[in-house]
Amino acid sequence: MPWNKQSSLLLQITIFFSITLSSVILLAANSLKEQGLRIEADGIRGKIGEQALAEGSVSLEQGTIQLRAASMHIDWDEKDISLVTATGSPVKIEKTMGPNMPSVTARSEKVIFYPLDQILILIGKANLKQDENTFVGHEIHYDLVTGELKAISGKENNKRVEIMWNSDDGVGKH
Repeated sequence: MPWNKQSSLLLQITIFFSITLSSVILLAANSLKEQGLRIEADGIRGKIGEQALAEGSVSLEQGTIQLRAASMHIDWDEKDISLVTATGSPVKIEKTMGPNMPSVTARSEKVIFYPLDQILILIGKANLKQDENTFVGHEIHYDLVTGELKAISGKENNKRVEIMWNSDDGVGKH
């Protein structure tokens, strides 16, 4: 394709939107990180700043994210909480998306949460739902900043990944 003014303009527009979108995602990620992280439980033991175990009706809150579980193993990376592994029957997550947008809710047997990266990994009977739309699989990876997800089937029981999508115009609704 010969290089012309249209190609140049298209490239400039593409670069502009890529930089703008990257900046918005980075600002959203930084905003969530700066909000701090709060954990409550019936009991917490361990060495704060290194590793700790929170047990008994544990709740974690960071900005618009809420995570509830029977127990959470907490790991620090220098000064920040870098990894939270939550277990329960089930672990429950809710993320408020914003005004006039439905919340994202999820549940699974185990959740691995990377607060600095804003990544959730749901393992075991994983279910993620927003509005009337649901993703089900053995394992779901979900980026809280970009909204990207990856669902993985359970190989041990021949379960497949399932998406139940309901559009506003009624297509797909039962």
